[in-house]
Amino acid sequence: MDKTDLNTWLSTKQNYFCLKTPSSPTVTIYGLGDSPSNDLNQPAVLVCPFESKSPSYWPIMHQWVISIEQVKKLELASPKTTLPPTTTNTSSGEYQEAVSNALQEIAHSSVEKVVLAQINTQPYNNLSISQAYYKACSLTDSFAYALKINQEHWLGASPELFLRSDYKTCETVALAGTRLTSETNVHWGDKEMQEQSVVARFIAGTFENMGLTEVTIGKQFTKSFGHIQHICNPVTANIPNDLDWTELMSSLHPTPALAGFPKHQALNFIKKTESFSRNLYGGFLGVMDANQIELFVNIRCAQLFNNGALLYAGAGINADSIPTKEWEETQNKLEVMKAILG
Repeated sequence: MDKTDLNTWLSTKQNYFCLKTPSSPTVTIYGLGDSPSNDLNQPAVLVCPFESKSPSYWPIMHQWVISIEQVKKLELASPKTTLPPTTTNTSSGEYQEAVSNALQEIAHSSVEKVVLAQINTQPYNNLSISQAYYKACSLTDSFAYALKINQEHWLGASPELFLRSDYKTCETVALAGTRLTSETNVHWGDKEMQEQSVVARFIAGTFENMGLTEVTIGKQFTKSFGHIQHICNPVTANIPNDLDWTELMSSLHPTPALAGFPKHQALNFIKKTESFSRNLYGGFLGVMDANQIELFVNIRCAQLFNNGALLYAGAGINADSIPTKEWEETQNKLEVMKAILG
């Protein structure tokens, strides 16, 4: 890679991916090619929408590392496209009706869990993406990212690892269940524990089916993310030499934390229930090079337009779900991005 100047790259409106990983004091900015590549052996940023079975590989042309404070001085270009005029927010009644339908599906089919999402628009004028991204980096210990590929702009702060590997071992985190940090004096309920168990079992089973060895579900812990907490279990394994990475990603994606279980039945229910495309929400993003793979699930995110943002949030529905509580959960999750964009 040559010494192309960062501001020159950004000012000429090239594609980019900015990433701060959890606990990191720096931000890495990747200058991307004009289109995805078929060469899977070169360093790339991987982008996989929810509905896709495998990611696109955007070649990394340049790379810069800056401090979080320097993010405020970046000249991240504003989106040119406007919010689709037909976009309507998911109403409380609409969402709770969908949850009730999901409960009927769970009661009368093999579906154990399904994740239902909602969308919410946040109008704004003259949003500074640099300032919003600075907030995402400084206010949350997360995978904070800003992405521009062609005319699409995305911003997010996700707590959820999808896959990390040094090509000898790999790890991920089974993350599910949600509560407010103000409720930490209350034990996790059966609903949340069951939701978490489904995710952990699915990931471990997928690793084993792909030929990974020494698959281990680690000790459960609670992860705080702003005003929200989740139940987590690390899942680790050893990697066989002949592993097909794209196949592993496709087998894991989307996990029950983002779709439900069994996967295909849950996806069919989502397709017939949700009136919008999730696009990159619930997909995964990250970097793959000769040394490692580090990918995260795209939750707590927003698609940016020149007159507003489209925010996404979802909740896992199982037999113990209460429609009003699931609506409240999605509202609490939306507050993360609203604070970042506000």
